[in-house]
Amino acid sequence: MQMTCIFLYLILIGGTVGCFLSSCPYRRYGRNVRCSSCGSEMNGVCVAESVCCTSTSCSEDISCTDATVCPPRMCELAGSTGFCIAPAMCCTQNFCQSNYRCL
Repeated sequence: MQMTCIFLYLILIGGTVGCFLSSCPYRRYGRNVRCSSCGSEMNGVCVAESVCCTSTSCSEDISCTDATVCPPRMCELAGSTGFCIAPAMCCTQNFCQSNYRCL
């Protein structure tokens, strides 16, 4: 009986310490604020005021005005300043490319 109680206690503690699937990546990369989504299919992330980055490019987007933006990590591609939108992915206004500064 005592072993059963200990086992159930450990399961209960393990379940409360874990994270939901949607919040794990944010905690893993040191973020505790979820970024606002943007883009035509809501597949982008607001990286700055009025700037939305998807996996292919960054563009101006009014849905990022007064939204929760990610603190931008800066990177550089072909002499242009960009934003790290994912691990190893840097985007400028024109294109996105793999970049190890974003790890």
